[in-house]
Amino acid sequence: MAIPGFTSDMRAMFLIASCVGFAGCASTQSARAAKADFAAGWSVKWCHRTNRALECGGFNVTLAQDGDRICGRFGGALVNLRQIDDGSIVGTVVGNTAVLSVESFRNGSIALVRATRKGDELHWRQVDEILPGETDIAIIAMDDVLVKSHGASAQVDKHEGTRETCSAVPILASVPSSEDPAVQGTLASLVAAPDQSAVMEELSARSRIPRSELQSLLGDCSRTQLSMNMCAFRTYVAADLELDAVLTAKRESALPQCRAEMDRTHLVWEADRDRSCNEATEADEGGSMRPMLISTCKTEATRARIAFAKELDLCPQGGTPLQG
Repeated sequence: MAIPGFTSDMRAMFLIASCVGFAGCASTQSARAAKADFAAGWSVKWCHRTNRALECGGFNVTLAQDGDRICGRFGGALVNLRQIDDGSIVGTVVGNTAVLSVESFRNGSIALVRATRKGDELHWRQVDEILPGETDIAIIAMDDVLVKSHGASAQVDKHEGTRETCSAVPILASVPSSEDPAVQGTLASLVAAPDQSAVMEELSARSRIPRSELQSLLGDCSRTQLSMNMCAFRTYVAADLELDAVLTAKRESALPQCRAEMDRTHLVWEADRDRSCNEATEADEGGSMRPMLISTCKTEATRARIAFAKELDLCPQGGTPLQG
């Protein structure tokens, strides 16, 4: 069964907003050649063991690959299509294994997956939870063997818009252990979480809520809408601090005449990001969920900006930062 991919217009707008100032988000080719090719469609059926009258559900992924970077999407559905999910996939390749961060658009959770290619099979196993979801469930395969799809449905979109997202890797909060040293090294390379004390200090300053009250609000992100809003805001603040650190490092190594232009370019991007996120959530104006939606929007845009800032030379030999 081909499970439909449910794209989100809002998420598309997040990524569009993140591209401002980076020459249309042009991606760079990875210097390392991957040892295995994961670019394909992969799927597994989930059928009821006794009641064959019920429609099979299943899980499928479509992956694109740029060197050792992977990105793509997934679709999942329970038997009889009781619940449906879709989401994004980003990661990197180590030998014949891909280390993937899989985000559910249904409940916002992020799973860490180890997928090993064996011929036309993809041995898929969740090894950790990077980010807990809301009260709803995610439909992401746990321990399954996915089979490579053949035919028109397996064609991978080679459009530059798909390839460029392979540079975007979400922030991981910790490094799960692995018996494979190479995979463990890759897991460590995906971690980019700023100091949590600094995040809390900045969150308190921006929200004007004392840290003692924040601890209570953040203790259970699903308890109240205010808790959901603050948890989403915390994630955004963490991403914003990381972007600041990346840009500060780039700025310190730039030519003096380039630094002012870098600052100006960043301010333009920041204003465009905020405006785009406000426009994307206008339908929820006045609603209690809108702060959470705005924070989520800004987080997505900021994470993409971080990835592109790390990959691109913001101040080429001519001394002028890349313009959008």
